Amino acid sequence: MKRSRPLPAFFSVVSLFFAATVSAIPQGATPGRAILLTVNGAAFTSGPVIVDTTHCGWNYVLGGDAFYAARLPTASDFPHGCAITITNTDISACKGKSIQVAGFSSLFVLWPGQAVELTNVNNSWIKTISPGHWRPNCGGVTLVINTDFTNGSDQIGSSDGLGTGTEAFKTVENALQYILNDFDFAGRPQTRIKILMAAGSTDSSVVHYTPHASNPGSQGGAALTIDGNGGFLTGGAEFYFGAIVQVRNVTLSNASGSCLVSTQNAYVEINDLVTFGSCSGPQIAISTYGTVELFNDFTISGSATNFVQNLGGTLRFDGGTIRVANDITYSDPLVFAFYPGLTNLHAAKWILDGHTVTAKKYDVEANHVLTGAANIPGTVAGTTATGAQAF
Repeated sequence: MKRSRPLPAFFSVVSLFFAATVSAIPQGATPGRAILLTVNGAAFTSGPVIVDTTHCGWNYVLGGDAFYAARLPTASDFPHGCAITITNTDISACKGKSIQVAGFSSLFVLWPGQAVELTNVNNSWIKTISPGHWRPNCGGVTLVINTDFTNGSDQIGSSDGLGTGTEAFKTVENALQYILNDFDFAGRPQTRIKILMAAGSTDSSVVHYTPHASNPGSQGGAALTIDGNGGFLTGGAEFYFGAIVQVRNVTLSNASGSCLVSTQNAYVEINDLVTFGSCSGPQIAISTYGTVELFNDFTISGSATNFVQNLGGTLRFDGGTIRVANDITYSDPLVFAFYPGLTNLHAAKWILDGHTVTAKKYDVEANHVLTGAANIPGTVAGTTATGAQAF
């Protein structure tokens, strides 16, 4: 995905005047020339840098345990055929670098251990060695990608999500797009990533994750978690085309549609501390072989059209309590199910805590199967039609 963004301002510049040999090997590619620019065994460049026009053939080695920018000026200022390599050696600190290439439509992040070679071809910079997808090599068994709706940035290349505050991404949606487009999930051990929202924060963007035609494994493989950290996703969360995602510790709401969507073979695992708030559509919408599996107790705190709308998929609750935290009204049946599929609530224990649920209990049609029907709360009896079963 290509997105154009204005270049951020970076004011301090490190000039480079020395060369030596470094033992670091760039991830995924070796630039084909001596690795340069270390002094006394340490990475020489430790802060924002502008590539010098006389440094053709140099490798700019970026360290310093910080996220900062390396800028490559316009190609016409350099000799034809000039090649510049940039290597990010900040593996132990787990810090990316913002690469700003004059003439490129957007910035990009050079992840820890990666290298890129850029060559002047007819006064345009061309990636002659691409960094490729990043297989995370730092940050622990599960790599944490941070979001912060107040302090973070979704300006492409201006943050890496590996830090908090201004180094975080702004939205969960942007973090997912980086994971989809930049990260390598292939190979073993399985890459594991947790998107961690700032504590108690509210992210009002729409989460729309569609990993079709992507690199193998980027669907998640049950190794991709969205951790709300006690916060709120208020724009809805939609998962498509084989996405495999875990969700925990968050309140889901949406004034403009469904709280949670799983469709086109997506699998969404709902873990602990999840609350379904108010939605103008269903709180859980499933269709076209989508699956939602609930592994822990959860809470319903707001009204919606339905709690579950299942149009040809699977909902499975593996046991526990569904706690109703307020008086709730569903404008349509609490469970509406149509087309062959399964809505499995037989292990659900509904706890109303004195609250009322105003709704038709269920409407199940067209060969769908609903279990746990007898325990579903509501003010109007449920119905079945055209081969459906509810028990």
